[in-house]
Amino acid sequence: MALYENSLDDLDEPMAFEPDCIVIGSGPAGGSVAEHLYNQGPELRILVVEKGPVLVNCHVSNMPKIPNVDTQQRGNRSGFVENVLSRGVYRRQFMSRHEVKPWLGDFEAGMMMENFGGRGIVAGAHLTRFYDDDFQLWKRSGVDWPDRADLDRHYLEAESRRNVTHGECKGRMQNWTLCQLQDHNAHEPPWGVDVASGTNFDIGRGYDSSASRLWSLLMDDDIRAESRMKRRRLVLLTGTEATRLDHQNGRITGVHCRNRITRRTKRIEVKSGGRVVLAASTIESARLAIASGLHDHHRPERDQTVGNYLSEHIFVRTTLEVPPLSDDPSDQFINVVVPPKNHEKINRFHVHIMGGFSPTRRNRVELRMTGEAAMTPEQSNRVRLEREPLRRDPSDYPQARVTFKLSEHHDAHRWQHMRTVMSDIACDLLRGSPNFDADATRRTFDPLEPMLPGQSHHESGTLAMGHSPTHSVVKTNGQFHNVENLYAADASVFPCVGVANPMLTITAIAYHVAEAICEETRRAAALT
Repeated sequence: MALYENSLDDLDEPMAFEPDCIVIGSGPAGGSVAEHLYNQGPELRILVVEKGPVLVNCHVSNMPKIPNVDTQQRGNRSGFVENVLSRGVYRRQFMSRHEVKPWLGDFEAGMMMENFGGRGIVAGAHLTRFYDDDFQLWKRSGVDWPDRADLDRHYLEAESRRNVTHGECKGRMQNWTLCQLQDHNAHEPPWGVDVASGTNFDIGRGYDSSASRLWSLLMDDDIRAESRMKRRRLVLLTGTEATRLDHQNGRITGVHCRNRITRRTKRIEVKSGGRVVLAASTIESARLAIASGLHDHHRPERDQTVGNYLSEHIFVRTTLEVPPLSDDPSDQFINVVVPPKNHEKINRFHVHIMGGFSPTRRNRVELRMTGEAAMTPEQSNRVRLEREPLRRDPSDYPQARVTFKLSEHHDAHRWQHMRTVMSDIACDLLRGSPNFDADATRRTFDPLEPMLPGQSHHESGTLAMGHSPTHSVVKTNGQFHNVENLYAADASVFPCVGVANPMLTITAIAYHVAEAICEETRRAAALT
């Protein structure tokens, strides 16, 4: 076990560690909540409960330096370290080894990373705020985002901590792409990579990860506490499943946990004034709430709020190849986004174009196009518990079963329109190339289908925030309407998925929820 990991057994000693706040999940949301609580609540003691082990303590893309034979033959020029597409190969190999498929039903193709840092250790670095229209278009009765001024303040904090920059791609291919797509209002996206020491993915200190920030705090806290458990303010339990929450009289009184290796169980007491934060992912946070009896089971299923309104991005992907504009490999990187055309719902998508020299064909630049469309929130897309005997250990808690499909009118029309726009973008990029045929290019896009449900890894909803206990699950500060000391802080609280990659918004929401906990703690202390 690593120096800064602990197991459930380490809490056996009486008075070893009494947390003020228990954070369930160490991914981007849970890590950011713990980070903010530690930095802004100097008296708070925080326990982070993580189902998996520590695989790495930073972003996976910061680990390898993969040699590229073609690059070595051309010479390693200033400002260029390796092919970013080769780095992506390593990332995909790592994911295929460590991903799990925990959900039944229509999300069986979805995946989780059950480890310290969650999926955040393999996440892309495309960190864009949600577009303004995302906060307005899909409002429904009693459901709403936090105050925009407050959320913008946390966006700024997230962008600072996550090293968000612009303009890391420089060179002739990037300029050419922007010029070819100027009629589509293409621009360079914000990127969560420290590029202070170079360009074109010579990335200086590298990709940000909530895992690396939380690991640094664990190190600092261990030094401050002189490695004594009872003096620590931040403790990480790995290999520990949170299986159920006890609640009585409108508050959580205990968290039942299980050691995944020994199968030993323990109830962690939530002391008076203590708080619990669900940050286990959109589906797992909802599953835990339902398994703990926190859903509105007295209402007809069609009217329930906990677990409903699951949504994600509709992904369409393809690859193009174009000739390079120079022989310099550092001149061939591309990172461009085509934003939504306007606020109309059929246009709620954007197209991300990323590329570099082809790893398989000499004298070609490979462009990877990804269309990401927001889904219309539908109550029928929901998370429930699997009631049948499990395929694994009969003592396991119920898995989540997902009911999910695209709406035939709104979602189907949106992704079909997105596919048409992607074919137009491809024509603009390929125009002028030898043997270019616009009709043939458009025909290649006609068969393209969306990726399977769950494969965007951008699911949201299920514990939507808002002002009405009838129509939402948590308040706009993340606190459950009917449980005074329980909060949710991951993408489960999103009223809608938005268009952009949700990672920056997850971080901002996590800071927003953590600040609400700090303020409530200060108010309670002032009354005593």
